Parts: sequence; structure tokens; C-alpha cells
Amino acid sequence: MHRGSFSEDAKGGGRSSNARLLLPGLLQLGRYYASQCYSAELAPHRALLAQCCSASNSGSSSDGAGSSGGGTGSSSSSSSSSKDVGQGAGNDAGSSASSTSPGAVDAVAAMPHVLALSLLLQSPEEWRAARKVLLRHCIRHGMQQWLASHPQQQLLQQGEQQPLPDDVLFEAAAPMLRLFGLVDWIQGWVKRGSSIPIASKGSSTSSSASASGWQAAMDARLQDLGSCAEAAEQLLEQLEEMEGADGAQELLDVMGLLGEVLSGACGSCEQFVRDTSQGTPAAG
Repeated sequence: MHRGSFSEDAKGGGRSSNARLLLPGLLQLGRYYASQCYSAELAPHRALLAQCCSASNSGSSSDGAGSSGGGTGSSSSSSSSSKDVGQGAGNDAGSSASSTSPGAVDAVAAMPHVLALSLLLQSPEEWRAARKVLLRHCIRHGMQQWLASHPQQQLLQQGEQQPLPDDVLFEAAAPMLRLFGLVDWIQGWVKRGSSIPIASKGSSTSSSASASGWQAAMDARLQDLGSCAEAAEQLLEQLEEMEGADGAQELLDVMGLLGEVLSGACGSCEQFVRDTSQGTPAAG
């Protein structure tokens, strides 16, 4: 099973110190930027987030399952790569790209950035509404990364037209599933208890004169250094529990998404990962 290291990716520091850097350091910097920017400056970031959260951008009118027949967000980069992983049938990238509208966002490739934006710009309600769409994009992103590091496997699958087994699909999807799980955990912790609107920075270019209560709740959380230290340890415990999962069902259960995933047409978590990697639409 693939087990990436955040400390290695960050080029230094152990898990505990990096978690304490994230909570509250990096999130405070992000909140400061978001609170000081005028609406016009944040507009491109909000537009990217909105496009990636749109069900239509994932190729499905239901819950974000991409179809092989185009769509705007993930068609050019994931229709071929993800389908190769899931079913071993290569999809012509040129024909897929030709069906992508000009200026369309590659939601799959943008996922790490989009997850960070969601922490700074989305209300808890907006996150919950878009969660399953973003989860599917994360799975496809994991497939792309896996293919990039396994070129021989990709060629073998294209030649034999054979589907990859569930354990290999899980290996490919697991790193991004764990990243999604960490962001989902932070969303619930840092924006807890948000309900009262507060005044925000006004300007002639601002489209809104008030900020939502979740932003005040987030600021209060991040200013409580003791709470942030405790949360950093809890975040690491969540990560360790996710890393100990042996399959898609166990991992999604640890993430608290088992019921949400199984509420659609998929009969199992493994089928959910496979259908997502293949770009198969699923209801629910």
C-alpha cells in the first residue's frame, strides 16, 4: 500500500511540527489574505472553486461522477488517464480535449489547490453540498498521479484491456482520499459553531458588506493556540487511523463518508472507487 509522507513532501520537519505549523500558522495566513482582499481580488479563486464544485463540471448531473463523453472540468486530463486505471481501455486524449469547452477548468488537476481554497472560502453548508463531487475529483487525481509513476502498468493495461484489481485501485486513490479526509476533518473543527453574521471589510469594489458567521468562528478557533495544539494532535490521530485502513470501505468509514458514498447507486465502496476512476455516472 502506498504511504506518502507529509514531512518528506514538505522537505523537513516531523509530522507533529508540521501539523502545528498548519494549525494555526498557515490557516491564519490564509484567513488574513482572504479577509484583507477585496471581492474583485478573490473573484478568480471563488470562480475556480465554484466550477470545481459544480456537478456539471464533473460530467454528471447527479453527484459528480464523470462521464467519458466530455464535461468541462475533468474531461481532457482524466477521461483517458482514469479510464486506463479503472478498466484498462485507453481513451484518446485528443478527442477528449476537443470536447472540452474553451476556458474550462481542469477540476481533477486543480484538486489540491481547490481543497485549500475550500478551507478559506466555503461555508460549512457549501462544503457539505460539494463534498461528494470533490471526493470524486480527488479519486481521479489520485489515479492520474498513480499512472504518472507507473507508466509500464498503464501500457500493459492498454494492451491487455483488463481491469485493475480493487487493491490496486485503492492504492492509487488512497493518498488523495486521505488528503480529502484531513481537509474534511479541518472543515468540521475550524468552522464549528458558526451562525452569526459579522461586519467585514467594505470597499467600493466589494460585492458584499458582511461576512458569514463561519469566518468569525474560524478566526476565533485559530486564535486559541491551546485548542490548535490539541487539534493538531487529533489531526495526526485521524491521519494514522486513515493510514491503517486496508481498503476503501474501511478508509471511507474512518473518514465518516461511508453512508454518503453508499447512499447512491454504488453497492460497495470498491465499486464507487472503480466507477469514479472509469468516469461512470452514478445516481445519488
